[in-house]
Amino acid sequence: MAQIEILDPVAEGASVQTKLSPRPRELGGKVVGMRICWDSFDVFCGKLEELLRAEHGIGDVVRLKFDLLRGKGLRAGQADSVAEAVDDFAKRIDVAVVGLGA
Repeated sequence: MAQIEILDPVAEGASVQTKLSPRPRELGGKVVGMRICWDSFDVFCGKLEELLRAEHGIGDVVRLKFDLLRGKGLRAGQADSVAEAVDDFAKRIDVAVVGLGA
């Protein structure tokens, strides 16, 4: 009888441990980045922005929206432009909101 090989599609985690950036003591005047991966998260980020402006006096908000992270997939040649967009996003912000856990 023939055997079927079952492959595990789960990628292994990064082999290099990195430290988190230090957290700012306050958010006043800081530029907050929000990475939006689905429409309902954008609604959440809008409400969060209102709260952060009212209670913490944040400076600006930079949003980074990714269609490819909403099930449309990464097409050939897009990897470099995505990496550039993420790098640019990171350079323009002081702190980031990148998602929620369930």
